Amino acid sequence: MKKFLFVLIFLIPGYSFSQEYEDFDDYQPNTIYSIGTIVKYKNHLWVSTANRVSVPTSGIGWNQVILTGIKEYNDDPRSVEHRQKMDRFYYVGNSVKYHNQYFTLVKPCESLIPRGDSEFHDFWKPFSHPGIGFDIPIFDPDSDEAKSLLGVDTNDNGIRDDFEIKIIMGDLAEPVKHTSLSAGYIYGKLMSSGVSQTQMSGQQANQLMSALVSVKQCKSDLSRQSSFGKSWRSTFFYNTKERHKAKFKFQNRVYRRITTKIFSAAIHNACDRVNTYKENN
Repeated sequence: MKKFLFVLIFLIPGYSFSQEYEDFDDYQPNTIYSIGTIVKYKNHLWVSTANRVSVPTSGIGWNQVILTGIKEYNDDPRSVEHRQKMDRFYYVGNSVKYHNQYFTLVKPCESLIPRGDSEFHDFWKPFSHPGIGFDIPIFDPDSDEAKSLLGVDTNDNGIRDDFEIKIIMGDLAEPVKHTSLSAGYIYGKLMSSGVSQTQMSGQQANQLMSALVSVKQCKSDLSRQSSFGKSWRSTFFYNTKERHKAKFKFQNRVYRRITTKIFSAAIHNACDRVNTYKENN
């Protein structure tokens, strides 16, 4: 009976196991990878497109697995008209969601979904990644700029890269990841306001202080929610002695410029306030 069930499972069309991100091999320098091999490098997955030695980020011999804008595949895979239409838009590394799993194209094929399910798995490989849906920056954490007080923001979204990666690649629930990144944007505003030494108006100081109060309250609210149970740590952002000292120095600078001492509104719906701060300021 067990043998029958085992065979039956693998005869079910489209049935497959997603490979966890951690289970993919790390890229090894000076190694020739066969076409279609997936490796992980700098927090991304990469598909080998040529039998040659090259670094994935060089853009030669590798395609990055797409993690954002992945769409559900709903069209009839046996439609000739559909296959011809999709030929022009899908390349190695492009990803789709199919049968409630994520797949990436590892070899060029004649259609989005080949005619048979076994053929499908020759071209499309199931995968998972903690950063699906997020724009993960690629940067050198050992550079002098990355180690500076402000760090680097290579994807230009107002969030320091190392904090962004710490959150995205961590085990927080997806809604908490989004809120954590919004908090990182607010932390960044505090740091940049102090480093730039530009004159801050009383209204600007009030807005930033209110946001910082909301961030602290939001962290507390998330930790008490049974559905989440934990939030980010501020030390993920203030992760060096210099950044930790700057936090208090710049907070005091903002405090000296505020024109009110009442921020009770900031503690109500705190996480919503954190999530909407960027678009409202």
